[in-house]
Amino acid sequence: PFQRSGDSHAQVGGMNMRLAPGSAQASSGRLFCRPEAITVNPLVHEENLFPAMVREITFLGNRCRMSFELKALPGHALLAELAPEAMPRLGSQDIWVALPPQSLQVFA
Repeated sequence: PFQRSGDSHAQVGGMNMRLAPGSAQASSGRLFCRPEAITVNPLVHEENLFPAMVREITFLGNRCRMSFELKALPGHALLAELAPEAMPRLGSQDIWVALPPQSLQVFA
């Protein structure tokens, strides 16, 4: 769930997320991000970058499904789907997760 905090930002729990230009202008609702659009431990600084903790990893052959929890949003499991080449960069249960503004969908 989110509350709009500006024309291009939304507040989710204690996190301020930038939204893509042209996002729906709802004052509140839900944000959605497809699991394959999430970046884990990016090599360069990205927007909407948050510390997280891995809950579970499931290997699915050509990809991995990771359940994680953002540290600023405890109790809410989120999913990411990763290519195998992203796995060696994990290393521990503490990770950084980027939710790209252009991948965030706004639902009123």
